[in-house]
Amino acid sequence: MHRTSDALPDFFVLGVAKGGTTSLHYYLRQHPALFLPYVKELHFFDADDGRFSSDLDRYLRYFSDAGSCLVGEATPSYFRNVERAAERMRRLYGDAPPRFLLLLRDPVERAYSHYLHNVSEGRESLSFEEALQAEQADPASKRQAWKAYFTDGIYVDTLAKWVEWFSQERFRILLSADLEQNTDAALREIFQFLGVDPTVEVDTDAHLNRTGEQQSRVLGTLLAYVPSGLRSVARRWSPEWIRLGVEQFVRRRSTGDATDRPTLDPTLERRLRTRYAPHVRRLATMIDRDLSAWLPASEKDGVPSEDTST
Repeated sequence: MHRTSDALPDFFVLGVAKGGTTSLHYYLRQHPALFLPYVKELHFFDADDGRFSSDLDRYLRYFSDAGSCLVGEATPSYFRNVERAAERMRRLYGDAPPRFLLLLRDPVERAYSHYLHNVSEGRESLSFEEALQAEQADPASKRQAWKAYFTDGIYVDTLAKWVEWFSQERFRILLSADLEQNTDAALREIFQFLGVDPTVEVDTDAHLNRTGEQQSRVLGTLLAYVPSGLRSVARRWSPEWIRLGVEQFVRRRSTGDATDRPTLDPTLERRLRTRYAPHVRRLATMIDRDLSAWLPASEKDGVPSEDTST
């Protein structure tokens, strides 16, 4: 793949939030033909109008050391902010569009992880069921507050909007489970898509050494008590291996490996899977992937779900 521009990124890791983009960013940075800035989530293309208009030069400085490498940028929130981000990208890139890497996580797991994240950050006081009901009652304000737990998992509608701006061939869509369970194969697929050597080996060991694990737990615990304004600064300037450790620590808490992690009520999970089912079926057709693991148990056995409410 040839560089799209001498300045702008050649590809973007779009997301989704809580989908494994921190790990992917860490892996991609290890490839010698790729350059991603140390700082993840630059939030340039979904910034407010004033910052977007005035900060282009500062944004481009993040990539000034790229040399001849392909340049990437990872901001998961670009995906959900398609109306703003895609239009701006099209405006700046013109007829030489970038490529996009999109990680999609089981929407029920993603919604619950998103909720637990907000609880840990002190931004959510409702139960998960109450929070879902509040979102249904006022979806616009909940989306603005980053509490669109259900809606952010309707990937097919957002992806359809992205491909209105850029052809679907510009996207490589993987499942978070691909990256987690078949990491080497997923990375080879990504490297081939980007046009760089797919045989390069990167460190994908998910297990930190004992010191790193302990420090990650300490930092992860401390961050839960740090005011939100300082928390983002702490994450941004922490060494990368510690930031990845924190991400892994948080993910273990949100996927059931930690004994003190609240579990999702099975009845609520079934209801959520039923609500998501029509969207999952449409997405499976759009990206030509088997997403049956995301469907209700009844649909896995070939029985259509009755409740298709959104």
